[in-house]
Amino acid sequence: MASLLSILKNVINLNRVHVEKSEIVTVPERHFGEIYEEKRIYIWLRPIRRYQSRCPICGKKYHGYDYRSEEESWWRASNLNGIPVYLFYRRQRIECAEHGVHAEWIPWADGESRFTESFNNEVAWMALQMSKLAVSILMGINWRTVGNCIKAAHNRIEPDVSVRLHGLRRICVDETSYRKGHTYITVVYDMERNQVVWVHPDHGKEVFEAFCQLLSKEEQAAIEIVAGDGAKWIDNCTKEYFPNATRFGMVYLVLKLLFWNSFTAGYAPMMISVFFLGGLLLSFLGFLGEYVMAINIRVMNRPLVVEEERINFSLE
Repeated sequence: MASLLSILKNVINLNRVHVEKSEIVTVPERHFGEIYEEKRIYIWLRPIRRYQSRCPICGKKYHGYDYRSEEESWWRASNLNGIPVYLFYRRQRIECAEHGVHAEWIPWADGESRFTESFNNEVAWMALQMSKLAVSILMGINWRTVGNCIKAAHNRIEPDVSVRLHGLRRICVDETSYRKGHTYITVVYDMERNQVVWVHPDHGKEVFEAFCQLLSKEEQAAIEIVAGDGAKWIDNCTKEYFPNATRFGMVYLVLKLLFWNSFTAGYAPMMISVFFLGGLLLSFLGFLGEYVMAINIRVMNRPLVVEEERINFSLE
């Protein structure tokens, strides 16, 4: 039968550590101008002996140099039934023969982040489903900390983003605005793998050329479809860098209509779709109005009128 301590270690995903003690504390917290009491789980732990005093770069084991601080460092772990979990350990520094003095490697930390891998993974996943403000309220962290957790998870999962540029065949290009429409970014989307492969501030031919120049001659020749709006800079770069590609404009709109939640579209395709669907709606309203008027004429049942004489009307 598993002990409560082993269950706690498995739930929080604490491997290669010794738990020294743990306790539940109540601390005052301020949210939206109000102070309330919040329960927290504090866990004091240390790495097992074979994983202590290791260089964070090469992973080799060295003797301790000194302690990083007189106080214990803390890390935030995944919530346990909605209760925040904090990990405490007095971290020491080691002197690596190759990389110099560094703080020792921590097995439960996500790199140099103050959060564990599972916590950063949760925040990164939730940021895809909801706003950063909602994530910060739910996880009890600062709004800017959400971005740091996403960056830490991204650097661990995909340290080299250039791998997304390999094997491209069908891409979509579009510029989109943020910060109330005053700042633009250019987005290149892989239609086959359903993922964004490249993002760059600003828009225009110079920006798209920067993406095209990242591809080799073989990768440029492998591009079959370049979809996007009717911007001339997309047409010019397609002719110059992608000799075997076919340029599509309406494909972008059709894909957005078919995959509304997963496909990214900019201002121009959105406006085209709004006016197109609005025109269809007005046409159907016109047909419906004619039908209602015909029914109204029949229901009114007006009497038959016969002209007996016309005065001051020409014979024509």
